[in-house]
Amino acid sequence: MNFGDQQDTEQTAEFPIAEVRDRPGAKRIVLSKMWWVTLVCVTVAFVLTWQSMPLTGPRITIEFSQGHGLKAGDALRHRGIDVGVVQEARLKSDLSGIQVTVELNPEAEILCRKGSRFWVVRPHVTLTGIQGLETIVGARYIAVSPGAPNGAEQRNFDGLVTSPPDEFAGDGLELMLRADIRSGLNPGAPVTWRGVQVGQVLSVGLSPDAKHVNTGVRIDGRYRQLVKSNSKFWVTSGFGVHIGLSGIDLNADSLASLALGGISFITPQSEKVTSVRNGHVFALHRAVDSNWLEDTAVIPLVKVELPETLIIEGSTETSFLGIRRRKPFSATGTFMRDGNSVSLLTAKLPVIDGGEGKHVPELCLRRPGSEDVVTIAVPDDRDVDSAMLIIDISLDHAGDVIERAELLRRPTVPEDCCVVRTVFSEGRTSSVVYSIDREQLTLREECWLVSDNSNADLSAWNGAPVVSLSDGRVIGVLITTEQGTAVARIPAALVD
Repeated sequence: MNFGDQQDTEQTAEFPIAEVRDRPGAKRIVLSKMWWVTLVCVTVAFVLTWQSMPLTGPRITIEFSQGHGLKAGDALRHRGIDVGVVQEARLKSDLSGIQVTVELNPEAEILCRKGSRFWVVRPHVTLTGIQGLETIVGARYIAVSPGAPNGAEQRNFDGLVTSPPDEFAGDGLELMLRADIRSGLNPGAPVTWRGVQVGQVLSVGLSPDAKHVNTGVRIDGRYRQLVKSNSKFWVTSGFGVHIGLSGIDLNADSLASLALGGISFITPQSEKVTSVRNGHVFALHRAVDSNWLEDTAVIPLVKVELPETLIIEGSTETSFLGIRRRKPFSATGTFMRDGNSVSLLTAKLPVIDGGEGKHVPELCLRRPGSEDVVTIAVPDDRDVDSAMLIIDISLDHAGDVIERAELLRRPTVPEDCCVVRTVFSEGRTSSVVYSIDREQLTLREECWLVSDNSNADLSAWNGAPVVSLSDGRVIGVLITTEQGTAVARIPAALVD
């Protein structure tokens, strides 16, 4: 070996070359289950932290002319429930009022709609009562009357000086009444129908030409069908005094009408009557005309079409010790049609027990106000123990009837309904109703027992159709017995 080879060998031994190899356990560390457990724990911790953070809703700005002691931290309430909180209350830059920033709860975002009204609740004493009594000791708060849910979104509002008289009026009917003088009317005055308050006065002011006094009123939504194109309005402000031999008579509607004034209205009977919309203008009379009250229209407060009923008359016969007795009875029924077949729907009728076997008597049918009487015989094979009686009759006897498929519905749970009966009065027929709330109904087999605390006599309604207030369908027949009142539900076989 020469000297060069020996030198190369020494250098090679002095500077070794490393050989890089993959470590067998490296992939195991990356794919270890502990890393996946750690990732899950971090994700869960992040979700819990996010959920624990307080959620905030949108912010709105309300401008008031006076602050009335309002400050940050005070509540925004609707129907006694906190729906937001005041974040800041400060003076406007021009010192013309205050500007309040309110942060709504997330679920109260629907209040950011055009038409929402805000006002500061504070103690307020009037001749008709005390408002905001809870704020004498507690903090002030802002109340809100929501606008239409489908209204345009809005974030800036002008606050009201006082609470609006129609705070909980709902979808009412706004009208304009025009008179020559004010007649002592003020905002908040009651609007009545036969002495029952059905609305309120919203505003009183001069017309644009200063020739009349315009009074804005709102009729509550459930009473808006009372107003027609021929309705008559008059002032009931103040009180009257009559001195006679029997003494002194004072006439005043209420304390509210004495303090704020009052308006009454009625709708006379007329063949050409149409409904009215918001903004319709009526004349406001100083006194009532007696002719308006003598020919008043009958207007049902329900919004569904009511079926026409007829009167069912007959008599039962009993025999005791060979002596026969006859007892008249009456009931109410409804015609319904299925193709060319017409049926009579009514309650269970009494049976004749004259010693020759029990059977259902013959029936006399007539419409209210009509002298035409139709006599029909009930088939002997009819189930006399059923709570409801359905009789097929001739089409000629029925007149105008409603198709069974469009008339009947079998209910599954108790619901708000009314009993309908057609009556004849003052030369015309009209429908009268008796309302039944769902809370008054208790399910008992095929019938609903009706609990009535008023102890009203419903015997004249026996057999009358029970109409649902949701869709106007007949869901049963009213049954009155000595044991009580019940609603016999429409059988499933009639609606299949």
